[in-house]
Amino acid sequence: MTSRRGPRRGPEKSAASEEPRSSADAVRRAMADAAARWMDAARGVYREEAVRAFEESAPIVAKHWSTLLDRLWAMYTEPPARKDLQAVQRELHLTMVTSLNAMMKEIMGTPSFGAFAGESVESYLKAKIASDGLMEEMLRAIRIPTRTDIDDLHVSLNGLSRKVDQLLAAKPPAPAAPREA
Repeated sequence: MTSRRGPRRGPEKSAASEEPRSSADAVRRAMADAAARWMDAARGVYREEAVRAFEESAPIVAKHWSTLLDRLWAMYTEPPARKDLQAVQRELHLTMVTSLNAMMKEIMGTPSFGAFAGESVESYLKAKIASDGLMEEMLRAIRIPTRTDIDDLHVSLNGLSRKVDQLLAAKPPAPAAPREA
C-alpha cells in the first residue's frame, strides 16, 4: 500500500533511520518527530511517564483547585458592598488567573513534567536547527546574503580593523611637510 509520501516500510526500514536527502527532508522529519511525541503522549504511548506525571500533579491540582473553589464560593456568597459588578468580575478573573498560574508553576516544577518538556523542547530545537539550515540553503540559491554570510563578513571586517590599528600603532607618524609661504 502506498501513500503520498511513498511506499510503507516494514519495521526493518524506518524513515527515521535513513539519512535525510535534503535540508527540507531533515526539517520535515524533525517536525514530525516533535509532533509525534505529543501525539504519542496524548494516545498513551508514554504510559509510564504520563502516569508518573499525573501521580505527581494530581495532589497539586487538588490543592489549588480546592483553594480556588473556596475563594470563589466566598466571593459569591458574600454580596459586594457596592453593586459594582465590574469590580467583582475583575476580582473573579484575578483570583482565577493567579490560582491557575500558581498551580501550573508548581506542576511545571515536578521532575516528570521537566523531563517530558525537555524532550519536547529538544525535538523542536532539532526542527528549528534543520529549518534554519534549509532557509540558509534557499537564500544562497537565490543569492541573498544569509546570517552566516553577514556574520562571516563582520568577523572579516573586525580582523581588518585590528590589522589597520596594529599597523598604525607600529609605524611612527610621518614628519609634517614644510609649508610654503
